Amino acid sequence: MRQLSARCVANDLIWETFAWGAEQARRAGYADESHDQWRLASRVAETFDAADPRRAGSMDSLGVCHRLVGDLERSERMHRQALELWQSAMGWVAAMPVALKPSSVTYHRGLQDRFRDNLTEIARHQKMKLASAGEAAARNNLACALMASSRLTEAEALLEPAVTAWRASLGARDEGLANIHHNRALLFDKQGRPGPAAQERLFAAGILEDPATQRMTRFARDCERRMTPQRCLMAAVYLATGPTSGISGVEALL
Repeated sequence: MRQLSARCVANDLIWETFAWGAEQARRAGYADESHDQWRLASRVAETFDAADPRRAGSMDSLGVCHRLVGDLERSERMHRQALELWQSAMGWVAAMPVALKPSSVTYHRGLQDRFRDNLTEIARHQKMKLASAGEAAARNNLACALMASSRLTEAEALLEPAVTAWRASLGARDEGLANIHHNRALLFDKQGRPGPAAQERLFAAGILEDPATQRMTRFARDCERRMTPQRCLMAAVYLATGPTSGISGVEALL
């Protein structure tokens, strides 16, 4: 894994700035501006380690931009590349150092020392789940491109594991999960399955009635102040587009 030099940290911060601006623009309906920002972010990501998860997040987000303007062929190609990059990133994440947060309470320090190996394994598992969420987003977004091309069987095979992985990592109230459920509803509609479609819409509506804090806000609140590998992983998942809706044009579910 690369060492984070002062020059690299500058690129890290530039990438975060472009990603943040791109997602703000997309949510506001400015698809062209979002595309430009993600294109710039992807160029910056090329300076990162080959397996850095931000490369995968950038590629997946660019694929969404192409789908929104109707370029389904390029969108599909980029989402498939993003899935390959996420597979490469799994090794990068597995090799990340795990540092337990020190406690100022003597009793807690004692427990931490006693169960350090178990706590370290749990922390590593959480990192892998977060990386799996990034891969799940790419699966969902590829499914959107496939549905738009009427390739429903391929899309269905992608959406089911996307639901499971995204929920396991980001929780049952994240709006990205609502988008995946909504996409399953669209898929079932196209397949002539009104009952399952209605059930999926209920799941999506239930999430959006009381959604969790937006991922971008959570990133700003929870990311480490230093530019650590953990922050890079969080940025790749929290600042990328995440699972998007398959509705054409400006998305009804953000």
